Amino acid sequence: MKGFYLAFDLGTSGAKAVLFSQNGTMMDKEFYPYKTDYPKAGWAEQNPNEWYKAVCNASRVLVQRNQASKQIAAISFSGQTMGCVCVDSNGRALRSALIHCDQRSTQQARRLSETIGLQRLYDLTGTRLSPSYPIEKLMWVKDNEPEIYERTYKMIGPKDYLVSRLCGRIATEYTEASMSGCFLLKEMAWSQEVLDAVAINMDKLPEILDPNDVAGALSHKAAEDMGVQAGTPVVMGGADGQCGCLGIAGADTTHAYGYLGSAAVAYASSPDLVLNGNPNLVTINCNAIKGLYRYYSTMQTAGISFTWLRSLLSRDYGAPIPYDALNGYAQEGKGALDGLFFLPYLLGERSPYWNAHAKGAFVGITPAHGAGDFVRAVMDGVALNFAINYKEIMKNNPKDDIILYGGCAKSKIWRQIFSDILNTPVYVSEISEEAATYGAMLLASAAVGVDRISDYKVNCKLAAVPSAQAHRRYSEAAIIFQDAYASLCETFECISAFVH
Repeated sequence: MKGFYLAFDLGTSGAKAVLFSQNGTMMDKEFYPYKTDYPKAGWAEQNPNEWYKAVCNASRVLVQRNQASKQIAAISFSGQTMGCVCVDSNGRALRSALIHCDQRSTQQARRLSETIGLQRLYDLTGTRLSPSYPIEKLMWVKDNEPEIYERTYKMIGPKDYLVSRLCGRIATEYTEASMSGCFLLKEMAWSQEVLDAVAINMDKLPEILDPNDVAGALSHKAAEDMGVQAGTPVVMGGADGQCGCLGIAGADTTHAYGYLGSAAVAYASSPDLVLNGNPNLVTINCNAIKGLYRYYSTMQTAGISFTWLRSLLSRDYGAPIPYDALNGYAQEGKGALDGLFFLPYLLGERSPYWNAHAKGAFVGITPAHGAGDFVRAVMDGVALNFAINYKEIMKNNPKDDIILYGGCAKSKIWRQIFSDILNTPVYVSEISEEAATYGAMLLASAAVGVDRISDYKVNCKLAAVPSAQAHRRYSEAAIIFQDAYASLCETFECISAFVH
C-alpha cells in the first residue's frame, strides 16, 4: 500500500493541499490563493481554471517537498459548495463560476417561490428559497445568457469541476447535490417537480455518486501538472461542511456541533429525516456518511465580527492587537450582562432572519462602557445569535453537549460564554483547523478499501461547563437582544435605501 493520502480543501480564498500518512497523521500542508471577482454589486465569480492552477501548484510543491510523487494512495476533495459551474461535454468551463455568495438571482428565487412555494420546496429538498442555491443561479444563466445555457452539458459544483479536470468524469456526489436546491432528500435523486417548475432540463444535471466513490484514475496531463503518478485514484470527496463534520465527528450522532470560523454553523446529525422544521432556521442536507442527515443553521458573521473589531482597536498601535490581549479585554468587560448589546449582522444575515438589509449595531452604550465591554459584547452577540439557531435544531435533535471547533473556539472565554448561553457543556476538538481535509482523507481511505470511518472515535476534551447564574442572566439578555433586532429592522431597510 502506498504511503500517503492527498486531500484538498477548495476554499473561497484559495486551495489547501494536505498530505496525510496511512494512519491518518497530518504530515505537511501547502496553500495557494486565488481571487474572487465582483463585477457588480451582489455578484461574486471565480475562474475555474484558477482553481485547477491552485490545486496543481499546491500539490506540486507539497509532493516535491515530501518526495511523495509515487506514494499517493488516493486523491480526495473537500470543497466550497453552492457554486454554479457550467461545463461542456469535455468538462471545459463555459464561463466564470457563480460562487456561493453570489446573490444576482433574486428574481429567479422569487419566481421559484411563486411556482412551487417555500414550504413545498423545503418538504422536498430541505432547503429554502435563496439566490445562494445553484438551481437559482442556473435559472439566471438561462434567462440572461441563453447561449451559455444551451451549450451547457452539465452544471456541476466547484470541487466536481476539479475531479473532472483530474480524471475526465463529469459527476457530482450527494453531499453537493443536496445543497443544490433541487435534490430530493428521501429519494436521493434530482427533483423533476422542482425542475419542471423552473423549466430547467434534467439532462443539464450530472450523475450522482457517493462521496467515497472513485471517480476515475488521474490522467497523464493532470499527473504532470500535479507532480503525482498517473493512474492514482481520484475520489469524489464531499462538501466542505460535511467533510468538516466527518473529520470532527465520524459517524457520531450523540453530540451537537458548532463551527466557529468567519461564519458560525450550528448542526447535528441524525439517521432520521424530519421535514417539519422552520425553513428559515434549519436547513437539511446529506451527511458524508450515507443514511445520516445534517441539520444545520448558518449565521453570516462570527469571526468576521471579531476581526472587524480587532482591526478598529489596532489602528493606533501599528500592528494587530494579539488575540490573547483581546481575550483579556473581554475578561474584564461585561458586555450584554451590563446592557451593552452587539448585533452581529455586518454582512446581513442568513439564519435566523435571512435579511440582506440587516446591519451591525451596538445598542445600550453608556459612558461607563470601556474597550473590554465592547469586546465582550461582540462575543456575547455572536453567541446569543448562534443560540437562536442552536435551539431550533435541538427541537428535533436533542443533545446533551456541544463540540466546538474553528478559530474562535480557541478562545477560553468565548467557550465559557457559549456554555453559559446554551446551558450545556462545551467540548473542543483536537483536529479543529484541518477538520475538512481530515474528512476528505477519511473518504479517500474508504474509497481504496481502508475503512477508518466506522471505527472512528470523536477526539475532544471538556472545555467549559455552564454557570446557572450566568445562564439566568443571559436568558434575560436574549430577550432584549432579539427585541433590539426587531426594533431596528425598518431602520436597516432605510439605511440600505439611503446608501444605494
